Amino acid sequence: MTGRHELIGRQRELRAIEGHLGRRVPIVVRGPRGAGKSALLDGVAARCRDRGVRTLTVEVTSAGEEQWDLFGVQDVVRALRAGFADIGGPRLAGALTTVNHLCTPANYAAPAARGRLLHQLQRLFGAFHGGADAVVLFDDVDADPATVVTAASAALRAGCDVVVACDDESVALELTVFGEVAGHVVELGPLADQHVGELIAAATRQRTDPAVAPAIRTALGSLAGNPGAVLALCDRLLGQGRLTHVGGALVLADPDTPPTLPTDHWIVRLGARTHEFGLRLLALIADSEWFGMDDLVVFAAAVDVELGACGRAVDELTAAGALRCTPDGVLTLACPALGATAIDTVGPDRLRGLHLAFARHLGSHDGQPGHVLLRLADHLAAAGGTDIDGIDAVTLLESAAHRIQPVNPQLAARWRRSALARRAPAARVRRLHALVAELIRIGRYDWLGEVAAENTDASGELAAAACLAALHTGAAPPGQVAAGSLVDRWFGARRLFGAEEAEEVARALAPLGGTHEPPTTRSARQDGWFDPIGMFESVLGAAYGTPSGGPLALCSRIVDDYRAGRWDDALSGARTLVATYPAVTPVHEMARLLAAEICASRDELDLAESWLGEPDPRAAFPTLRGWVELGLLVRRGRLAATLAFGRRACTAAVRAAESGHTAGLHLLIIRYAFLAMVFGEGGGLMEIEQATRAWCGRSDATGPGVTELLLTAVTRDSFPAARAAATALRAGGHRVELATACLIAARFADDTRPWLGTADEIAEELGDTRLRTYIRSLARTRGVTLPRRTTSARSSAVVEARIIELVKQGMTNRQIAVAIRLSEKSVERHLTRLFARTGCRSRLDLVASYERGVLTGA
Repeated sequence: MTGRHELIGRQRELRAIEGHLGRRVPIVVRGPRGAGKSALLDGVAARCRDRGVRTLTVEVTSAGEEQWDLFGVQDVVRALRAGFADIGGPRLAGALTTVNHLCTPANYAAPAARGRLLHQLQRLFGAFHGGADAVVLFDDVDADPATVVTAASAALRAGCDVVVACDDESVALELTVFGEVAGHVVELGPLADQHVGELIAAATRQRTDPAVAPAIRTALGSLAGNPGAVLALCDRLLGQGRLTHVGGALVLADPDTPPTLPTDHWIVRLGARTHEFGLRLLALIADSEWFGMDDLVVFAAAVDVELGACGRAVDELTAAGALRCTPDGVLTLACPALGATAIDTVGPDRLRGLHLAFARHLGSHDGQPGHVLLRLADHLAAAGGTDIDGIDAVTLLESAAHRIQPVNPQLAARWRRSALARRAPAARVRRLHALVAELIRIGRYDWLGEVAAENTDASGELAAAACLAALHTGAAPPGQVAAGSLVDRWFGARRLFGAEEAEEVARALAPLGGTHEPPTTRSARQDGWFDPIGMFESVLGAAYGTPSGGPLALCSRIVDDYRAGRWDDALSGARTLVATYPAVTPVHEMARLLAAEICASRDELDLAESWLGEPDPRAAFPTLRGWVELGLLVRRGRLAATLAFGRRACTAAVRAAESGHTAGLHLLIIRYAFLAMVFGEGGGLMEIEQATRAWCGRSDATGPGVTELLLTAVTRDSFPAARAAATALRAGGHRVELATACLIAARFADDTRPWLGTADEIAEELGDTRLRTYIRSLARTRGVTLPRRTTSARSSAVVEARIIELVKQGMTNRQIAVAIRLSEKSVERHLTRLFARTGCRSRLDLVASYERGVLTGA
């Protein structure tokens, strides 16, 4: 991404500038670096040219070799020569020659000659003006502010409108006190969240995953609304391959790892040049659990600088938005990406040295380090647990970990891990066992894998820990481990998972206390969905900690989001899983199958096929794949093949369930039953019902499940069974399955309206266009009028205005859909209505009509 980008989120400021043009007063656009001042000036220039107003943009350069040019004449001359073909004439050519002849170091040195040059500069702007409306825009004023004040004043006296972009308050003040008329200042604040997403979509020119904009906003922190920072970070992520194309959209890989800013970004350069220790200070704050204003004394002594210099650095970095200081004096990074950049730039060895110097200073200035125990432990651990004068690091870290354990068990585990590395081999075994158990209990499987790799003890416990970590982090451990068969199965050698495999998991994790018991803690999820977290809970019991990150946690969220109808989130999670964890595992297959189902439901059939991929005989979830393929067949209109495939797939799925492989069984059977009901093909349905009942009868469930109830409803025309299934699904918050249950109930209910209404509401919520078309058709057949689920006239007008603004920026329908969080079909419907209402035949005509006010109040 190079060059300038579309004006996004600055329409109010643009209107404010346009409102003051023609008043012959200086207009100052002020905002921090990267706030989009240049883009706004480009927008002003484009609007002026569209109205036939003469426009000149002067790019202000730093003085450099032309530092003698006190009036900035050379910048003005360059701008006029560049645009001479459009605005030139004999008078302007003569004025240019005169000014260029006078603009020499010798004439600047002589007061009389300097006065003549200033007079001729004003005449040059008058020749550009030529008696017509004219606007001069000065960009990047802060490169040489003093010269711009003179040049801008000359342009104003010549009768031109002047717009100046700067972030220097004194420049703005001097320019806006011109003559007897005060100028106007337009302040550029941060972009709104919605505009950040639009900027990313416009900059990348690709469909972006909905999670990208929030992740970038989080990484930028205080700079999240700064367009320059957003674009710089997007460039960086694209260059690193972390913004990658998956499943039809750009997605951010490894979103939990803060991205880094480019080293030439202005705020990084500010940290580097504020003081020579600026980046070290930022890195230490980012890498410390606590760092307060009081710690500046220690930092100054540790790095041998003046305390006053440290204070000034903090003031400058805080003013620039790099640091925040809480009321109790704690310093934190306001921009996580800047902290990550500082850590990366300083480097691990130098950073450890900083922590060690800090720890030594803390320890040497307090013989009894009780009141600084936690801060000292934090720096000691970050320094690698090295002993310092008079202090045994292992003892101190263990003591601090014991104290912090109740409020921050993760920090306690980190300190204990650092202490473990310094223990003697004989004392390490018992502590290693305790640390492994603790890491599992707090769900830090990334640390667990590292601990297992760092310790060469070939015990079964470490092998089991390495296996558990591999399954939770998506990274297979190097070499062979005792639980290798499970790891091999998980990472692709043989991936079918079911009840028998749960027993294998228990055997592999037996050294960690694993036993195979019927699942109890997550019984609400043991209903035909693959639930690896529930499987580990059932094996390890209370000793197991649910992971907050990693592929298993992500898979769990994808399933929950799918079932609850949060399909955008589910699809985003699937993209993130594939982009972040390259190894193919059962959770990848689950994510891909659900993504394929979502895309198929939204009529993106080719994308669904792409997610589905080629059949694999080793696949973990053949039944779930059959469910997706059955849906694709019916959506492609292959009805005869649909019913034949459904019957075969259901028969195979029931047989697989007898071996404990039940994932997707209920989805496949319910879909087949529904299709058989719709198309009047009941052959084989009774046989499948009997097999399903026989399998369900062997389970520990009490009472009929949802699958049995819906089968009963279809095969027995039973409205009570369908109503009972719908009630259970509604109570569980399972929106997708509830829609099908409502449609089945509508077939047998005396009053179909509420059932069709609920199904229609869910279909709209999901963006399932094919299902909604079917529901509306069924409603017409039954003589039922469903409520129109459209926005109010006023809100629809707002949406249409936003769509036109984005069309004006050159966005495609898909990019617009991502930017305003509508489906692509919805954007197409809005545009179709706009074309019909205005008679426009092209997007360009539509924008022109909007600019003329044709659509106002429509």
